[in-house]
Amino acid sequence: MLPAAGIALWLLFFVQATLTPILLDDWFQLRYWRDHSYSVAALGEYWFHNYFHYNPRVGDVLLAAIDGSTAAHLILTPLVQIAALVVTFVIAFARWPRRNLRDVQLLLFIQVMIWLVIPIAGILYFYRPFATNYLWAFTLTLALFVPYRLALAGHAMPRRAWLAPVMLVLGWIAGMCNEHTGPTAMVVLAGLVVVAYRRRQLRAWMVSGLVGLYVGYPMLFFAPGQRERYMGMATHATPSRLLADRGLTGCLQIALDFVIEARLGILIFVAAIVRYVVVRRHVLLPRGTARTAAILAVCAGAIVATLFASPMTTDRVLYAPGVLLVAACACIAAHLFDEVSVRRLVVGACAVLFAYHVVQFVGTYAQVKADNDDRLAVLAGARPGTQVTLRPYENDTRSRWQLGDDFTTYPWLAHYVTTELYDLAGVAPSRPTVRYRVARTYDPPLAHPPRVHDIPTYRQWIAGPFARAWTIAQLAVPGHQLERFAIAALGLPLGRPALVAEWTPRGWTTVVGVPFDDLRGHFIRVDRSTIPRRVREMYIAGCGDIARASAIPDGDALLLPVDERICRGAFTAFACEPDRCWVAGWY
Repeated sequence: MLPAAGIALWLLFFVQATLTPILLDDWFQLRYWRDHSYSVAALGEYWFHNYFHYNPRVGDVLLAAIDGSTAAHLILTPLVQIAALVVTFVIAFARWPRRNLRDVQLLLFIQVMIWLVIPIAGILYFYRPFATNYLWAFTLTLALFVPYRLALAGHAMPRRAWLAPVMLVLGWIAGMCNEHTGPTAMVVLAGLVVVAYRRRQLRAWMVSGLVGLYVGYPMLFFAPGQRERYMGMATHATPSRLLADRGLTGCLQIALDFVIEARLGILIFVAAIVRYVVVRRHVLLPRGTARTAAILAVCAGAIVATLFASPMTTDRVLYAPGVLLVAACACIAAHLFDEVSVRRLVVGACAVLFAYHVVQFVGTYAQVKADNDDRLAVLAGARPGTQVTLRPYENDTRSRWQLGDDFTTYPWLAHYVTTELYDLAGVAPSRPTVRYRVARTYDPPLAHPPRVHDIPTYRQWIAGPFARAWTIAQLAVPGHQLERFAIAALGLPLGRPALVAEWTPRGWTTVVGVPFDDLRGHFIRVDRSTIPRRVREMYIAGCGDIARASAIPDGDALLLPVDERICRGAFTAFACEPDRCWVAGWY
């Protein structure tokens, strides 16, 4: 029974691997492999550059490995996705799955629960950049804990010298996986080593795995690339500052978001408990089961708590705590399954939900793959130096199942791909796209103003105050007085010009808005002191539409609500005067 179920699940993941489109971050890997031969040495060079200048996580190297080789992707990706299920089972039950119907039912429960609990199942499993950085990474982290879990549960673990260096490397890799999972992993692994020592079960490989983790995580957290990635957000937004900015309500909102995202899985679990109580009148868990479930739930909560001090709290970082929450539920579900009516109810529901996810996964990605292949064919068939027209994808907005049309969401990416990868002149937009331009006025007038290189976007502008002085300095022209400098955002259907920033001799005007969360919901928090006096209207652009926003006063700021129930993606705020608008923040 177990081999047949494993083959069926592998087949699903293999089909999905063949349907995986090239999206967003994948393009940058293809750019790298265009100029490098596929080899271990090239992957080492890639990691070295990333560690010092970009993303130091091991997940980005794994992404490069499968983006650079179709064979590697088709072989490794389905195996890792199955491994994610198996290691979760081992962490929950301290044993490997057996070839019987009960374990197949538990594996079905775990897999469906993972898909229900994590926020964006289709993207986290089948969008390669998210899969390698989160699913692959946390699977490697859990794999580090598997031998500890088995050894402390009483399984025979003989002394083997060769295991110590293996665990050292695996510990280091686990430490290099993710910033938000490392602290919890370090505390738990130290606790397991202490328990092994007290039980006189301590082995050299246990210590070497711990050393590897305690070396790897500081290497990740203090990597030089953290100072450059996302404009240095990881170093500027320190944990203490983030905690102070979020306050109690902001932290509670992150925890509430996790519960809300996991609500469908939680409802199924609660329904199983209710059915069990109705039949048996009580739930009396074995002490070991209750202890294991409690520890796993606390670990899930600890990772969520780590996000309170993290600059990144988006849906993808909820994968790891979601998996641990499912493992905790699985411990209890194994006991509940002793009641036949509970087992039939839960397994039946999971079978239906599994089939539903399969249909959604395959149907969605078959369409996206077809659109992606058509786009690749147009790009490959265009003559160098020409401009191409690309139609939007059938499903072009982000959802639970797929990322959407990356060229529609990020118009600059279309320009990058067409010019850098295909040597074309660019892409003709099929819908309004945002472009940034500079406007200047000199006295006396200047026929040919100096060219401005690397015009900053709104996010770059408010994240780097130094850019303002630098920009004005480079625009100085002997004999001509600069009277006005402005960065305009073009291509927005607002019925009037939109500005990012404007300078005159009286000073700068820039409306500052940043993402903000609390118990009331998701918002763009706009600093009142930066809003021009003539502003009368506020708008939110997102999900391919622009709508009037009702601002909520909040001390020295205005909160503009962001509704992610419509779609997930980028949202931009605008503050509008009668004759012009200002970009006023993002979410």
